[in-house]
Amino acid sequence: MVLKLKETRQVTKDFTHQSSYIKSVKTLNVVTEFMTDDTIPYQVPNGGCIWLNEKGIIGEIEFIHPKETQPNQFNIIKKLESFIPLFELDKDEYENTSLEIKENIFLVWLKKTHSIDVSISYGDVSYLISKNILCGLIIRKVISQIN
Repeated sequence: MVLKLKETRQVTKDFTHQSSYIKSVKTLNVVTEFMTDDTIPYQVPNGGCIWLNEKGIIGEIEFIHPKETQPNQFNIIKKLESFIPLFELDKDEYENTSLEIKENIFLVWLKKTHSIDVSISYGDVSYLISKNILCGLIIRKVISQIN
């Protein structure tokens, strides 16, 4: 399963994310205010899980012991600030998910690419979209990086 962009909605308020990375067990966790008991988890390769609510908004992202890679060069064609992406499931599959860490910025690659059509940002998370597929996430301001 891959997440296909269904639509975007402009937002007027800041949304909160709680992000943590526990270095000793290599676990990245991002919880948004859209996480509820009704969100549905979907597994992605290399220890990942993404929870979606009924509207297609990501509630949580978790990677346990993801494959770490060196920083990848990529170009972003268009940026949308203060938008929320809504996704739907597509039958294709993510293959080699990985994690890049540079200082206190975490980049989760669900599908590595060199060309990002649009980066959709709200709060401290940017969603990287290529050909209408969620290919990656940039997570800034990780609250607790524990050794």
